[in-house]
Amino acid sequence: MNSLNTYSSIFIKSLDYNRNLIFSILSVTIFVIKKEEIMKWHFINAVWGKKYVETYLDICLPFQLTKENLLYVKNKADITYKIFTHKEDVKIIETSVFYKKLAEIVNVKIISDEFDKKLRHEKMNQFHNIAIEEANKEDAALTFLFPDILMSKDSLKNLFSYIEKGKKYIAVLPLRINKEKFIPLFKKQFKINNYSYELSSKELLEFCLPKLHPYSKNMIWNRNCDNISSWPAYLYWMIKDKAIVARCFHIHPFFVWPEKKEIRLNHTCDFSYPYEVCPDKSSWEIIKSAKDLAIFDITSKSEICIPTMKKNAHVLFNWMNDKYLLKEHIENFETKIIYSLIDDKKELTSLENESDKLAKKILQLGSNPTFWDKFLIKYYKNFHLIPYGFKPSSFKKRFLHFFILRFLSASKKELIKKIITKINKILPIKINPNVS
Repeated sequence: MNSLNTYSSIFIKSLDYNRNLIFSILSVTIFVIKKEEIMKWHFINAVWGKKYVETYLDICLPFQLTKENLLYVKNKADITYKIFTHKEDVKIIETSVFYKKLAEIVNVKIISDEFDKKLRHEKMNQFHNIAIEEANKEDAALTFLFPDILMSKDSLKNLFSYIEKGKKYIAVLPLRINKEKFIPLFKKQFKINNYSYELSSKELLEFCLPKLHPYSKNMIWNRNCDNISSWPAYLYWMIKDKAIVARCFHIHPFFVWPEKKEIRLNHTCDFSYPYEVCPDKSSWEIIKSAKDLAIFDITSKSEICIPTMKKNAHVLFNWMNDKYLLKEHIENFETKIIYSLIDDKKELTSLENESDKLAKKILQLGSNPTFWDKFLIKYYKNFHLIPYGFKPSSFKKRFLHFFILRFLSASKKELIKKIITKINKILPIKINPNVS
């Protein structure tokens, strides 16, 4: 009997040992699986041309090499950083000390090609589609950088906090600033430290807000001027050098983790792509404050020159209808984004209220316009032409436009189209040949 009890005790201990061993093996297996399932994250940047490459390497890349940017997220995800460029620029990139530092931190790939460097948007879209295809094979997330991006020292850390909340599409507003004003003063005021420029969002705002690009200034709705940019994809309400309240139709997709893998870019990456590949709106996030992510874009003054149009809600409404905005772009406009150094909430609230008035008016024009609204919308569309790139058209030209479109016989539409096409080549006005 004692012998039986002894064998039973040994058997039970053996079971306990095996059970513990099995649990240990399972725990290790689960850990390994989790380790293998760590998020794959591709950072995409396309840059070419000596002056752009040098600005990217010497100014912009060091902003990404801070402790709370790439050095932080490299421990949270499997990072691949892809640089798309021209074959002529590969050597400049590979010999940069900042590129070498980047390669120490994350896995870096340079993808080069020969192409016409003037084909900026076409080639950018082509590179982005290559990057999308490669990312989708690994179920990787994408961050669309641009070569002249500046970011606050903890932007990627704060971005990752939204990713942990389950966000698949995260959009940011990059404010465009004047390169010629920025670089000389920046180099005097700030010194590189351990291959990086570490500026808080407040420091970046203080330095950048006074150096807005003319392109950005033309989008300030509350400035003392009758005109606004003729491409008002972003609109700003500003207290000089202190605060900007922004409303945007187009907004930069800083992070996209595609659910639908078959979709590619047909336009730039901020048009329809993020909404198509991430259809669940609960997974979207627009960063509403520069305290989370302060992003700037440094651009030469001569690089972008967009003419202006009349600053008026009805003209803006016509632009919205003419430029094929998606319903998602209109929804974007309902969101306020704040870049502010102001502690006084009253001052900031007054800016927000001004922006609210325009947003409400635009929505009202689309849903429930008054008789007077309808008249003004038609008036600005037919008479107050927006001559992109030229001075306002004369009364004679406006009358000619109105006469051709409204009074010639409908049976001569093809002839009308031919006449209009010729007029478009000669006169500084844009007439739609399909208007009946």
